[in-house]
Amino acid sequence: MNLYQDLILPDCKFTNPMEVLAVDALTKEEKIRILRQWEYDARENEVAQDEGMQAPIDSHIDEIHSALRLLGVDPSGSSYT
Repeated sequence: MNLYQDLILPDCKFTNPMEVLAVDALTKEEKIRILRQWEYDARENEVAQDEGMQAPIDSHIDEIHSALRLLGVDPSGSSYT
């Protein structure tokens, strides 16, 4: 899997959001991008569940938001740093 695929499909490589933070080869911006994409996918899965479609149960939203905060990013969209 190449970096582009990792950015688009983060859960294919990482099992939880905190693992993203541990990868020294990624820049802060890349980590944020991965986490934001993961958050988007998790929100889409929540919508699918609300509409009665089968979707993964654990969305990791709280963990994603914690990881974003550790990067100095407000999960609502603005940056602390």
